[in-house]
Amino acid sequence: MEISDIIGDSFKYPLSDFKKFLILGIPYLIIGLFTLLFAFESINMASLANATEEMILASPIFSTFMITFLLFLIVSFICLIVMNGIGISVIKETIKPSNLLPNIELKTNILDGIKSIIISLIYIGVPTIIFFILFGIVGVALGENSGILILLLMLLYFIAIIIIGILLTIAICRLAETNSISEALNISNIIEIGKKIGFIKIFATLLICNVLLGILSVVGIFISMIPLIGTIIVMYLLYSYTILVTYRAYGLLYQEKNGETFTQNTFQQPYTPIENNQDQKVNNTENIDFQNIDTQNNNQTNESSETLTKKCSNCGYSNPSYAKICVNCGNEL
Repeated sequence: MEISDIIGDSFKYPLSDFKKFLILGIPYLIIGLFTLLFAFESINMASLANATEEMILASPIFSTFMITFLLFLIVSFICLIVMNGIGISVIKETIKPSNLLPNIELKTNILDGIKSIIISLIYIGVPTIIFFILFGIVGVALGENSGILILLLMLLYFIAIIIIGILLTIAICRLAETNSISEALNISNIIEIGKKIGFIKIFATLLICNVLLGILSVVGIFISMIPLIGTIIVMYLLYSYTILVTYRAYGLLYQEKNGETFTQNTFQQPYTPIENNQDQKVNNTENIDFQNIDTQNNNQTNESSETLTKKCSNCGYSNPSYAKICVNCGNEL
């Protein structure tokens, strides 16, 4: 697929089933509601601005604020894990291939989300720790004369983060495909897959995606200014949309590792008819009832080809009998 096709497909994907889109956004809706609750409690805390420390600690307002704050952190963390897991499900659906939005499966989403976060922390955390150690060493060793070297290290860190971001994208897709953390951390294999897809193509696609989503985020800033419901709308709809678009783009890019695109029948196996010759004997074919068969009698006998099809109830497309999803429209057969 061309980059423009990937971008176009990704941005249309969340809205292909608006009802399911609203369901998939529930974790972000919950975060939005708890954010609003936490904001109310923060306003109540402002009433204790002139109170002494002893009065604040003894106040029920402070106790309620702390409980709300802890609940906000716990619930937000769990919901973010679920949304990451939903993103993994989007990739799984895409590389089947399928146009369908996934269902929420809490156990699977939580496990996939945890694995995804672990992989992200390893890919981003380890290089970041190394670079901060280098910053510290350079700062201590050179003191005031370390400015240029630190700027150079920061530039290298910025480049490294871009490269790591590309590799992380492939690693997340590898996790979705294999359900294995070790496979997602197999750097040599990740690099090989990246070469097949094209590192420049991955970078360009992600860059364009992020720029367009950034423009939507600017719109979201203005929407969030609407009293009470603005923040909930942004978190529920805009954040959910962003997650689905991003992971759909990941999946479409990953499809190209074998030179395959979604428009191809990647799971449809070509049919090879059985042919008779002098060295091969085919028995017991006389009494078989073949369906949709064309027989040619050009000085050959018992030669046949068989095509079993399963028509899609949605678009009428003829699919192979073993297909579970319509090749043409993605509808379940």
